[in-house]
Amino acid sequence: MPTRRRFLACSGLALGAAGLGFGGLLHRGEPRFLVVLACSGGAQMIDCFMPIDRAVAAVDPRRGRVISHDTVRVGNIRSVDREVPVSFLERFGHQSVVLGTQASTLNHRAARARGDDGGGANGGLTLCETVAAAYGRDMPRPRLVGELGAQAADAHRLLQSGDSCAITLDDGGLAFDRSHDDHASTQAENWDRVLEVAAGLITRLEQTALLHPDGEPDGSIWDRTLMVFSTEFGRDKWDRGGRFGTGHHLNNGLLLVSPLLAGDQSLGEPDPNNGIICGFDVDTGQPTPMSELGPGEDPVATDPRLPPCEARVYGGICDVLGIAFHGQETLPVLKG
Repeated sequence: MPTRRRFLACSGLALGAAGLGFGGLLHRGEPRFLVVLACSGGAQMIDCFMPIDRAVAAVDPRRGRVISHDTVRVGNIRSVDREVPVSFLERFGHQSVVLGTQASTLNHRAARARGDDGGGANGGLTLCETVAAAYGRDMPRPRLVGELGAQAADAHRLLQSGDSCAITLDDGGLAFDRSHDDHASTQAENWDRVLEVAAGLITRLEQTALLHPDGEPDGSIWDRTLMVFSTEFGRDKWDRGGRFGTGHHLNNGLLLVSPLLAGDQSLGEPDPNNGIICGFDVDTGQPTPMSELGPGEDPVATDPRLPPCEARVYGGICDVLGIAFHGQETLPVLKG
């Protein structure tokens, strides 16, 4: 049941167009909510919403074929041609942004920590801590565990009741890391599972009203929510045939879904010669391809045309949520 308490609690100290939370975080007064889905183990974007079509994937005699799929475009976002991802984009593609990203470590624990806090971009605060500091004050920032569908139900309850404004769903394992042994089926099964849970939670949040302090409805909770499909890193980019496995790789992508975004965007593009997702202009979204690379050739790790690392992604997400902090790097294209 919608409550006035939820609006007041999630508004923090803001009284007008902007307010100052603790820790020097400047934020707008309207409440904001964050849901992080921890897709642990290396959820690879070229196996979901930035795929390379089989018809153009390069073959290298030493490495095999670049990982590729039958693909379909839904709006401006390309998807693997599979029921669950396509259905997700048909429902939520207008509120979705897929962007290339570059991790700074291949260690699970370190990569997760750097993804959570942007590599220390905001004094070591995680995204959930930053959102709670700006909008939730003393609200708990739970990292839920257990079966993912049950976690989604708990997340809805906590957001609806006003008891939290920043939540992480985490099934407690490294489900995508089974790609070491069987890449294709691991990526497909786990992407489908995560997307189905996410779609159900979004639908519930769309149907849950948020009340203005004067008691009048003020849209839905989903209208003020950003969902982040976080993961540590990507996987290797080559299909060696049969039931092939993949190791960890710094290059990957990220899925964001929210009415607060300038949606239906795919930022960066995968190279059919090597499977690497390039970067993009942070203002216009234009890709920065490495077109001089031939089949089987990889870019150097310091190439400025690679996609953004943790600090800028973290800052860009905070910016979408109306949060500013000292030294913040942003991604203006996310807001259009």
